[in-house]
Amino acid sequence: MNNYKRHCFIGLMLLWLFTFSSKGVLFQLSLYLLPILVISYSPTRQALFHYIKPIIFPSSLMLLGPILITSLIALWIRDVPIDKDVFDIFWRLILLPVSITVTCLYYKISAKTILFSFIAVAFIHACIGFIEAFFELPIGRGQWGNRLSGLISNPNSFGLLMISGAIAALHQSVTATERKTKYACILACCVFVIGWEGSGSRSAGLALAAGILILIAYHYRSLIQLIKTNIFTSTIILGLCVIGIISFFYSDFFTVRILNKDISTDLRLPIWEYYFNETKHAIWLGRSVNEIKEFHYLGEGYYPHNLYLEILLRSGLIGLTAFLLLISIILRKILSSSDEYKPFCLALFIAILINCFFNATILGNEMSQGVITIMLVVYLMQINRGIKTVVAKY
Repeated sequence: MNNYKRHCFIGLMLLWLFTFSSKGVLFQLSLYLLPILVISYSPTRQALFHYIKPIIFPSSLMLLGPILITSLIALWIRDVPIDKDVFDIFWRLILLPVSITVTCLYYKISAKTILFSFIAVAFIHACIGFIEAFFELPIGRGQWGNRLSGLISNPNSFGLLMISGAIAALHQSVTATERKTKYACILACCVFVIGWEGSGSRSAGLALAAGILILIAYHYRSLIQLIKTNIFTSTIILGLCVIGIISFFYSDFFTVRILNKDISTDLRLPIWEYYFNETKHAIWLGRSVNEIKEFHYLGEGYYPHNLYLEILLRSGLIGLTAFLLLISIILRKILSSSDEYKPFCLALFIAILINCFFNATILGNEMSQGVITIMLVVYLMQINRGIKTVVAKY
């Protein structure tokens, strides 16, 4: 492959990586052109086909099969337009991660490079959020008051990006061999935690806590060794952590968003109740998205804000069972791996599943889709090593 094609592949991949969190025309361009380019070129197409049987086909069947069947039934019986989201979900959650993985393996781009690029993107957004708060600039605040959102325009999505960056940075700080890299990742992790606190996202906080506990469970020996070999630096870091914990309990996030928050007044509860009642009309196969009436509050429409409820609504108990089976398969493959990125993949995957229980889901939110794509790319590069031999043939 000549340099022009090489630059196109890598350029589109990097363009997606640096724009998925802020959407826009460039994001759409990279989102659709990269898989098309992978399919159009013979060597990468052969490598992509290697994924059809073990990954693409079963994932499509379990995630999209019930939704597509429900849409076809609604079209045939009730003349309801077919659900166009099926193609979009397939492209973003199945074809795109595999295309990025093939590109990385073909050009020998390591998972470490992908993670450091992701950390850099999250760090840039965190800095923009801090500039927004420090200079009181309404970059993306809108109706969200003092909650940080940066260029993302939604503090919950901003919080998800921050906690995902924190998990990636913490993992890299433990596995890195160079001292400068360790310190840089620790600093980035602290920045991301502060950014999450500024976002005020409680669901992201639960996800972060789960992710950090998983990383500590896997890396506690390395963390103890790091503290022993770098006593002075570790003392400073622990001191900063203590100061951060104390300041957390005096922050607006804790005193307003948690202590003074009456859970019974949370808007999610009536949203979940409304959509759960909607599922009773078609409990086995669900209803087409074009048949579902949106929940409205003060003139604004709201989606289910719960991944599992949304799947139950759109594909019924059959679809939810298939989706939970897909999750269990991914978890089993991650747990059976002995790769160094196993803790990161497990921590980030669990964090995403927790966050999607309370917020915008991976079926329609670009941030959730982007973060899980990063996890899937690292996961596919490490778990399915067989494709490396396929790529090497070309």
